[in-house]
Amino acid sequence: MKKILFVALFVFGCITDCMAERIDICCFDRAPADGEGICREITDDDLCNDKDKGCPNGYEFMITYCETCPIGSYCYNREKYDCSQPNNFPDVTFTEDGQTGDQCPWKISCDTGQYWAGSGCASCGSYDEHYVGNGASYKCEGEGSKNTCEATSPRIYCTGATYTINLDKNMPYTHAPDYDKYINKELSYKYEAGYKNGSNWSTKTVESSDFKQPTHNYLEFTGYYTKASDGDLVIDADGKISESYQGNTIEAFIGGTSTLYAQYKVNEIEITYKNTNGYTKSQTFDIGDDSNSTNRKVIDIITGWTPAGKKFKHWECTAGCDAGKIYEADDVFEFTEELDRTLTAQYEDCPAGYYCYDNTAYPCPGGSTSDAGKSTIQDCYMSAKTYFIDSKEGKFTLGDLLGRDNAKIYRH
Repeated sequence: MKKILFVALFVFGCITDCMAERIDICCFDRAPADGEGICREITDDDLCNDKDKGCPNGYEFMITYCETCPIGSYCYNREKYDCSQPNNFPDVTFTEDGQTGDQCPWKISCDTGQYWAGSGCASCGSYDEHYVGNGASYKCEGEGSKNTCEATSPRIYCTGATYTINLDKNMPYTHAPDYDKYINKELSYKYEAGYKNGSNWSTKTVESSDFKQPTHNYLEFTGYYTKASDGDLVIDADGKISESYQGNTIEAFIGGTSTLYAQYKVNEIEITYKNTNGYTKSQTFDIGDDSNSTNRKVIDIITGWTPAGKKFKHWECTAGCDAGKIYEADDVFEFTEELDRTLTAQYEDCPAGYYCYDNTAYPCPGGSTSDAGKSTIQDCYMSAKTYFIDSKEGKFTLGDLLGRDNAKIYRH
């Protein structure tokens, strides 16, 4: 009720004042109650009879006050019009109110991940699927048909997409030493920039060593390939990228897959056995042989190798490993940094009371003995201390019989 009364009093007051020869009519860009407005001097009494004529260009007549012409419009000669969209630039955003003509200021803002393509904003991914926004944004501005817009290179506002590459350890040898140190890893590829596993991008190398798998003399890490076996080498053991996978051709990159597989060179280990007579024998095995494989077990005595009068004792390392290291038959070779090695047969004398050949000890016949290191039954003898029992003479020794303490009687 109070508002209606106020408007009525204002209109009545305005009409009354307009009867004077010279008056001030205040045309407000807000309702008069706000206390702010634009004052315009009016001297023509005819204008007082048409309040619309009391609003300047750029303002819209609102019966009791004048309001700033809204954004997207311009007000001229008591009329309000829509600002025209500039040619070739659809969907502009007008930026200022109070316009008096059709040359309305406007702008076009391209969001992050877009660039100005000449007639509008385009997605970074629209010109190449391997680009994304780099955090920058573009703004095109103008007034009416005039503008400061220029087509921009997508590369200014877009950056290569980053792809995660899984590096599969591809380690089938669960019995390998350091097995727990073989782990799956990750590497990044940034379109146009290359590979990263560290601080810098490079199209030719992976500069960090973190991508590597353990390597040994018997199992050498050779790099990452497009397949678990065979396939193309992409990253070698030193981090160098194969030439065919350098550059920014992501379609060619590892055949479109996101996983590379570690591969290894399996080096065969050769054990050379030899004896004092110059005989040799070879044994080979590799990481593919598990601990149950006979290929990894130290061989037993080799038939025909033991000298007469000797018994095989053990193998002793004489080259390729710690000198003097002892290996017993059926020991299992462990995978160490040692590769090829030589084991030499060690022998001991055949014990006294036996004769030995072909690594077998035979006891001398009853009542006889032998010196250590003997190889035939003819080496067995009765000594001066050999006892005899006779029903008449009783117990006596060979020495007693022969009268010699060092007497020996050999078998013939």
